[in-house]
Amino acid sequence: MRLPTGLTGTAGEYYVAAEPSRRGWLATVTIKNAPGTDVLAQNLVTKRTVAIQTKTSSGGRSFSLHPRDALTYDPDPGWMILVGLGSLEERPTFFVIPRCHLATTPHKDSTRLAMTRDAFVGYQDGWDLLTDAPDRLRT
Repeated sequence: MRLPTGLTGTAGEYYVAAEPSRRGWLATVTIKNAPGTDVLAQNLVTKRTVAIQTKTSSGGRSFSLHPRDALTYDPDPGWMILVGLGSLEERPTFFVIPRCHLATTPHKDSTRLAMTRDAFVGYQDGWDLLTDAPDRLRT
């Protein structure tokens, strides 16, 4: 069953909030229209807080991004987590990408960036990246 776009995005946000929660973060979905932030998460040990934007694909193969999705923020570069939904029996796939790395990912120039999951293989299930210091991510 193919979900309407709004439900697909909402499902992705809740899946993303669940994963850091399983790893010792307090994570919550933000209210709609929070600029660049769909999920806020704070590590309960280090108290580090991260802002996460999500993009969800119902087919799980390609993602439609906007050039502004690669914008970074100081002092933390911000995060993009791509969620690939498969069948109801499958666990979603997650690509945990620092925004500063997203900006350097090869793509065709256009108003929308259509990118396949192959461009992000090194980031699959990279939840440990959320604990890296922001300055280490910029390199």
